Amino acid sequence: MYLAAALASFILLTGLLIDFARVAAFRKQLELAVKSGTRSVLSAYDPVVRERYGLFVRGGDSAIDLFRRAVEGNLRQGETGGFRFLDGRWENGDVTESRPLADHAVFRRQVAEEMKYRAPIDLALEMAARFRGLHGAVREAAATAGTLEQARKAYERRERALDDALRNQEAAGKAPVSAWRDLVPEPSADGGAMSAGRPRTVGEAVRMYADYAAKRAEDDARRARLAQWEERQKNGETDEPRPEPPLYEEATSAYERGVTELAERLRREAADLRADAEKAILEALSALEEAKAVNEEIRRIAAQNGAAVSSSGWDAGSAGDSSAMSGAEGLPVEEVRDLRRTVSELILEDSFFTEYEKELEAQLGDVRRMAADAERFAGIAAAAPGTAGLGAAMREQALALQRSYALCRSRYDAPGGEVIRRRREALEAHRSRDGERKALEREAREKMQSAAGLLRSIGNRKADGEQAERFRRAEEAAEANLAWNQRQKEWARRAGPSDDPAEERDRALESAGGWLGALDQAAAGLRDDLFFSEYVAGRFTRFDPSLLRRLMDGDAALLDLSNQETEYILYGFREPAANLAAAYGEVFAFRLAVRTLEGLAESRSLGHPLVILAGATVYGVTRAAADLDRLIAADSVPLSKYVEVETRYADYLRLFLLLHGDSAAALARVIALIELNTGIAAERAFTYAGGEGSASLGLWFFPGIVKMLGTAGGWGGQVTGNRYVATYSADMGYQ
Repeated sequence: MYLAAALASFILLTGLLIDFARVAAFRKQLELAVKSGTRSVLSAYDPVVRERYGLFVRGGDSAIDLFRRAVEGNLRQGETGGFRFLDGRWENGDVTESRPLADHAVFRRQVAEEMKYRAPIDLALEMAARFRGLHGAVREAAATAGTLEQARKAYERRERALDDALRNQEAAGKAPVSAWRDLVPEPSADGGAMSAGRPRTVGEAVRMYADYAAKRAEDDARRARLAQWEERQKNGETDEPRPEPPLYEEATSAYERGVTELAERLRREAADLRADAEKAILEALSALEEAKAVNEEIRRIAAQNGAAVSSSGWDAGSAGDSSAMSGAEGLPVEEVRDLRRTVSELILEDSFFTEYEKELEAQLGDVRRMAADAERFAGIAAAAPGTAGLGAAMREQALALQRSYALCRSRYDAPGGEVIRRRREALEAHRSRDGERKALEREAREKMQSAAGLLRSIGNRKADGEQAERFRRAEEAAEANLAWNQRQKEWARRAGPSDDPAEERDRALESAGGWLGALDQAAAGLRDDLFFSEYVAGRFTRFDPSLLRRLMDGDAALLDLSNQETEYILYGFREPAANLAAAYGEVFAFRLAVRTLEGLAESRSLGHPLVILAGATVYGVTRAAADLDRLIAADSVPLSKYVEVETRYADYLRLFLLLHGDSAAALARVIALIELNTGIAAERAFTYAGGEGSASLGLWFFPGIVKMLGTAGGWGGQVTGNRYVATYSADMGYQ
């Protein structure tokens, strides 16, 4: 009896251990089978997308069919026609696909996976080595050109203010001289007597006065005699003939009217001219004060940049600057930097403004003095009618007025006044190079207009209906992708080339600094932008420069999207030619920046800072336009006259891609092109699969006890009837 009980216990324990072992082995087999099934689903990728774009997306057979076949095959693995230790049976399963390629985060990870080894090597071997050292040099050129341009604008504001001062100064002197030119100077009041009549000038009023007084006295005497005769005649006291009547009434009356009008005009105009002169001189002083303030601004610019040049040097703590320094050999960095010191040549000494201020105040005093002399003479002249003793006083005051008028005329009459002439000469002395500078600026503007015309003509080419339709479909697909990612469309601004060479030069230097800075950062480890730029450069078409002349000659078929995928990704314009114009516009900007760097060094011999800037701009625009022609003709242009490295159109596009980066709009355009070129729907091109499968195992011994022990022991799964059922899931992705 005891032996039977022991044997039964032994058999029970052995059976339980056997079923326990079978369940454990079955669970491991099912886990491996589900993982294998999930891997099998992902192994069916789209070969076209993989081959053409290096990306993995689900393709091929149905995911659930692949999953089921793989799981069932693994469950039957090792089966023979004999004894089956694990008689597993597939029950059910499902596959969930997710993370479509349309998702920007998924797309970035796929691109990073594809490019993480190749892109840094490509960049180090090609781009970084080719453009090494240029970033620091262009940065110095931008700083120097910016300083000189800042000084030029301040200089022109100062000179405009000085021109305003001179213009008001001339007006303050010219107005009274012109107003009294026919009234005061001739004839001299110190000349011989003149017959009385209507005086038209100050001198005539003085010189007629003696004759007027004599004739008036004689006429007064005649009137008195006539009055006496008439009285005696009335009383019958005389039979003498009638005395002569006054003979000079017409002349004396004309003098009195003339001198009265003359006095009134002088008094009225003296007040007006004094007020006008005071206003003009005050405006001249205000303009002079403005010029002085701008001169101090130029002084600050010179001081700041002088200190910057003295203390400048490569920042050894910056990896980007260190690399720039190591590759800067041969580039005229120091020469360009030293040009900033020349700004001090534009500064006017403080004595210039002090002397000019005193000059304006003296002029105002002279005009006031002349007006006062005119008013005093007017007062005497107004009292002259009916008098006989004002001749000396009138002559003395007239001579004082004529002297003060002659002084104002000799000093301030434009353009021959001595003070005005000297002031104009003083202004022209520090503007001696303005003519040369403006001639260079006109030349630069003409050449810039020619280059801008070429770029605009590229952008004005029209595509035919079929080509335009492809761009429309690409734009719609890109917009749909942005909407799917819940991102806003980034509107591309089509800013055409400017006809202003200075504006284009400054914009070019700023842009080139950004491109080269992005290159330095990429070489130092910038990840996503580098991967994206190199991916686009390696996987998408770009417009062959050799085709541009044919396009310009009217071959509109070249505007097909298949010829300019990279340009479309970069700029996203719906008009095909606009993308090409934008690309070549940025190429021109880069070449203009490099050539401006050279131009600053080449123009040092011109001496004057603003002439150097104008000369560098002419040099830059001329050489950049020639570079564009050479690039179109041969797809090769030297990086710089100081760096004998050939660069190609593709190199510049890679730079631009680095700066523009993997923006949402650019990513959407890439995905749109992949959709158009492969026919896939990116929103359903899944890159992640989650598989879940259930299978069962028949229990050999005591299912009820196993079920109880399984539940208590944490085996997982469940026992149904005499079968143990387990479920496993696995998630996998391409990245």
